[in-house]
Amino acid sequence: MSLRSLMFTSCAAVCLFAPVAGYAAPPPAQTDPVNHSAMSAPRGLAMTGHPTGPGPAPGHSWHHWVSPPAQHLPPLTGWDKSVRGPDRPALAQRWRIANHDWDRAAPWRSDHFWWRRYPGFRWFFGFRVGYFFFPEVGYVVAPPELANQYWSIGGYLPAWFLRYVVNDYAVYGLPPPPEGCGWIWLDGDVALVDLSDGYIIDLVRNIW
Repeated sequence: MSLRSLMFTSCAAVCLFAPVAGYAAPPPAQTDPVNHSAMSAPRGLAMTGHPTGPGPAPGHSWHHWVSPPAQHLPPLTGWDKSVRGPDRPALAQRWRIANHDWDRAAPWRSDHFWWRRYPGFRWFFGFRVGYFFFPEVGYVVAPPELANQYWSIGGYLPAWFLRYVVNDYAVYGLPPPPEGCGWIWLDGDVALVDLSDGYIIDLVRNIW
């Protein structure tokens, strides 16, 4: 073998094997950590974190949502909170007939994904077993006795829910409730409730 061939062979061997000796594996790909502490939030505390759901409407971002202008609608009337007993369901039925279009200005009447435009839903990323979601608050651990309940018109909400009365109802296209009543979110539904005892006067399901 000539000297030139020997030198070429030696250089090729160095180039081939030297990188192997000093090779270091690349770092693993980074992934978003799971917020395990949020999953075990104590009862009554909002569970919040970076949203991972379907995201806001096109043209918006999680950090720059701006609610549409508030709808200043005339207040609802006609509810007599002094009525009790067997006369109450009949009163509630008459009220619903007289106010059947109370949600005519609500965003869900024209857009099922309306909530993607509202800052109150910026931490919403789907319904979760064992939690209630309240806009502006976040996920709240459901008391065990309430976790699997089904609420309907004519029923009674436990007092636990009354702490989550919707105060900024005008932002969501809701009219001022009758005196002594309030709007309450029920995990995808909204209910009009007599706050004296939690009686459900009316309820709209699956609004988000």
